[in-house]
Amino acid sequence: AKAKIAEAVRRAAARKRAEMGLPPIQSENNVNSVAPTYIEKPIELVKMRAQSFSPHLFVPMTTGKPIDLLFTKDGGVPKACNIMLIGDPGIGKSTVSLDILSDLAIAGNKVLFICAEMTRIDLYGYVQRFPKFGEVDTIFTGEYCESNPKTVIEQALAPGYDVVLIDSFVEVQEDIKEALRVSTSSSEKWLIDLMINHNLGKNDEGKNTTFIAIQQ
Repeated sequence: AKAKIAEAVRRAAARKRAEMGLPPIQSENNVNSVAPTYIEKPIELVKMRAQSFSPHLFVPMTTGKPIDLLFTKDGGVPKACNIMLIGDPGIGKSTVSLDILSDLAIAGNKVLFICAEMTRIDLYGYVQRFPKFGEVDTIFTGEYCESNPKTVIEQALAPGYDVVLIDSFVEVQEDIKEALRVSTSSSEKWLIDLMINHNLGKNDEGKNTTFIAIQQ
């Protein structure tokens, strides 16, 4: 257990160093060190009056339906946010969230559905009942069993989207955990970090992505 924890920490530290353009730490045997290395960042005290953001960032994305008022008092899905839909199996989480995603797409927003729970056949059944679902760009993560799921999802998100639906959060988390043999906390942290980076516009189009993630 200790070895697994140490390996997860090493991976996280190595990833941080790579993101900052730093070389990997080498041991005396020219092998990556297991011990984590922390990068000290100067403390920054922020005065919000000195901050500035585009007014467009604070204009919610609307579906044109009453559900908009459930997201914000002004009506609409906020940008650069992460929303978790929680509920028992079979109560309609996927249907409601796909309906929201489809309406946002019709309104002109760029959307993506990361589908880890259903196959093409499963979703086809939904589309027969709700034809507008068929217009949503979808990636079925189960079709990439022989690939690195981390890379697949990162590449899918790279272009930049206004809204991304993940169905479900835990299924993607478990795929990463099993494929890369990391801990639950490590796979969860990777997914949350990825979402936050796209909230901040770290994608090709600089879009401040909002994620709607389904969780049972």
